[in-house]
Amino acid sequence: MISRSPFFSYYYYCCFICLSLALVVHLITTDALVLPPALVHTAVGAIAGSTGAIAAYPIDFVKSQLQTEEGRHKYKGGFDAAVDIVRTSPNGPFALYKGLWINVIGIAPEKTIKLSANSMMRGIVMSHFGYMPIAGEMAAGGFAGMMQVLVTNPLEVVKLKLQTSQMSVKDVFAQIQGVPDLYQGVGACIARDVIFSAILFPLYAHLKVALLAAAMTVMVVPGESAVFWANLLAGSFAAGPAALLSTPADVVKTRLQQAQNCVVQVETYPDSAIEQTFLASIQADNNEKTIQQQQQQQQPVNVQVVSPSGQLAVQACISLSDVSFLGVLDDLVQTEGPAVLFSGWLERVVRSVPQFGVTLAMFDLLNTYAIEQGWLLEVAN
Repeated sequence: MISRSPFFSYYYYCCFICLSLALVVHLITTDALVLPPALVHTAVGAIAGSTGAIAAYPIDFVKSQLQTEEGRHKYKGGFDAAVDIVRTSPNGPFALYKGLWINVIGIAPEKTIKLSANSMMRGIVMSHFGYMPIAGEMAAGGFAGMMQVLVTNPLEVVKLKLQTSQMSVKDVFAQIQGVPDLYQGVGACIARDVIFSAILFPLYAHLKVALLAAAMTVMVVPGESAVFWANLLAGSFAAGPAALLSTPADVVKTRLQQAQNCVVQVETYPDSAIEQTFLASIQADNNEKTIQQQQQQQQPVNVQVVSPSGQLAVQACISLSDVSFLGVLDDLVQTEGPAVLFSGWLERVVRSVPQFGVTLAMFDLLNTYAIEQGWLLEVAN
């Protein structure tokens, strides 16, 4: 199947980049071109977002494995997980790019909403107060994070099911029954993105000013180069603590959105017994749990029954789609300890630092150029 081949992910991404670059060249070489601001924001957000995302995707893939219950026990760390995945997968290193094209498709609207909403809200706060208070900066960033969930959550649901299972894209979409399934774990996604953006954007705004002043003092480089490198470093430094502090919400989101955990060994019962009990063994991290225990923990169970040779085989899958954010958070702390909330924190930070350094620096660079060309109105922020 085409969707299973990692080479097509690169193909789609290259086409996306080529079209985006063609648009930029057209914008640069056409003096009389007048474009709607929404289109300019979309192009700027798409190019800025996709620039950093492709290089960081393998780290994101490994991070997702470490945040699952199975991955925490199977792997010693990110490097061990990456080596094992590459070694055992028939796709080799390309296995780390499974689900990439889903991420690429979502980058344009996601980054457009995130970056533009923050810029817009900062402008509103600035015009109202006449200056930018810290609380206003955090509110603008949090608002941007909340708005992007409209696009991010469906993207994350599909991507995580691909990353945490052997399912194809076709299998994933067959499992999704409707729009509510696409917003599975939306509370955790909102918590993660609001926390991340409320920290990222204020830190970035202050760091880029401080770093630019330092760069102009110690670096013998042209002004525009100093601005770009200062923004790149500011975005990288801001992304680190933002990624770290939002990791607990990201772990809960991963557990809520990952593929279902299904029993490995199917128990068989006579026909008459099926009406009396739905008990079946559930193998999760080599610990036996019963359906009755899962129900007591308010974890809904989907029971699939087949009939080989007159007997009924019961297969149980643990589904967390209807469990609340706080319910899963409490269950994780009680059963696996507080440390589980920071599973994959290092991989999340390592992924976010270069990705958002490049994304924010590119966004400011392209946004400034669009303002200089008269395609956008300058907003003081």
